[in-house]
Amino acid sequence: MFKVTRVSEPHHDVIVVGGGAAGLSAALILSQACRSTLVLDSGEARNRFDDHMRGYLTRDGLCPADLLSIGRDEVAEFGAVFRTVRAVAARPTTVDGRAGFTVDVDDGEHLHARRLLLAMGLVDELPDVEGLRDHWGAAVFHCPYCRGCEIGDRTVGVLACGPESVGEAHLVLQWAPRVVLLTNDLIDPSPRERSGLGVRGIAVVDGRVVAVRSGDGDSLAGVVHADGRETAVEALLVSPTVHIRRALLDDLGVPVRDEPDEWGAIVPSDDHGKTEVPGVWVAGNLRTSTPR
Repeated sequence: MFKVTRVSEPHHDVIVVGGGAAGLSAALILSQACRSTLVLDSGEARNRFDDHMRGYLTRDGLCPADLLSIGRDEVAEFGAVFRTVRAVAARPTTVDGRAGFTVDVDDGEHLHARRLLLAMGLVDELPDVEGLRDHWGAAVFHCPYCRGCEIGDRTVGVLACGPESVGEAHLVLQWAPRVVLLTNDLIDPSPRERSGLGVRGIAVVDGRVVAVRSGDGDSLAGVVHADGRETAVEALLVSPTVHIRRALLDDLGVPVRDEPDEWGAIVPSDDHGKTEVPGVWVAGNLRTSTPR
């Protein structure tokens, strides 16, 4: 394979913040374009809790960490440099007479580049339910298209996180033979909605959920309600609250929407990811609120 070899430079053409799929894809193109590229990766990929992926052509079933490892190897072939650090601050600066940006990282170093590409991704905030995080990425999942093919003959609970949970319960029935909608004291389906759920055999269980109980293997045994009742489910669909990693965006004055627009865009940018701040681009889930 054609290979570009460079030494690490004190001032790079581009610093890519975020070593997930989006950041690595950008770094690959940049390094192949002979741009000196530094990738900063804190090791906090959103799907790090999963032991395998689904729906990824040619890589179905691969561990997400293995995908990133393959990606880093490919990018490194063209001279990109990697640092396992967390970017904690960023600002426009002029270094050695060259306008650009300085990124402060958590080991105390200050790194410089002419341009920044931000691909820090999103953070999932799970409901306050005891034991939920222990099963996150396995028996507790957020996307039926990612996990549905593995449900088999399990009873799947849908933990209500908002009004969309009624529709999610209907959707999960595409994969699971038995579905239970857990209202979790957050929603109160209308009589019409309850009738529609009942017609399709979807049980509705009211009451706040406070804990999950582990079952055999990678399954759950059920959930525990605040009044002590238990509902038997073997897997649980949860829609977490999603937060944007916005500290660097705020440092740089990049606008951030409170809610995604109709295209799922959170940070306003053009078709190439260029933000309103000259020299700053965004990629991945900073641009769109697509599933991980």
